[in-house]
Amino acid sequence: MAGPLFAGCIGPFSLAGRLFDGLASILGLCDIATRQAEAPVLLEQCAVEDYTLRYKIDAGGKEIPVSLLVQGILEDMDRGVPAGLISAKIHNGLVYLILEKCKLLLKETGAKKVVISGGCFQNKRLTEHLQILFSNEDIPLYIPSRIPCNDGGIAVGQLAVAAARKSISKSS
Repeated sequence: MAGPLFAGCIGPFSLAGRLFDGLASILGLCDIATRQAEAPVLLEQCAVEDYTLRYKIDAGGKEIPVSLLVQGILEDMDRGVPAGLISAKIHNGLVYLILEKCKLLLKETGAKKVVISGGCFQNKRLTEHLQILFSNEDIPLYIPSRIPCNDGGIAVGQLAVAAARKSISKSS
């Protein structure tokens, strides 16, 4: 019923917060979180100001494998690379992954704009870097500003679907 309302919407990314949780644990930053998003926040905060080095993550498939990312992290840890640089490489790799995946999806679907939402985009480093890269590629990028991009925004989407269903059922 709500199909036309959301036609052309693509949501390939999911559970990014759990990825950040796991990576923060691998780096020894947070094994047990005592508050919401604690591990991802610590991962973001420890990142150094490097925006060039990154882990390569394949954007080509339907699913996004993280095994090479984890392998690269473990190899860097074995070489004694500081957690702050590893965190920067994680963030940079994810930013380029999102950019490349979005470029592929734009080409496949003919869409012209990208909207990002989800708790991981409360990560200032991730979101600001995405804004720069999308701007450099001349791809319009939209980020929620009046509605929370995290789980708090889900209720708004649920209301939109309910309103669309109600409107359709009244017109039938």
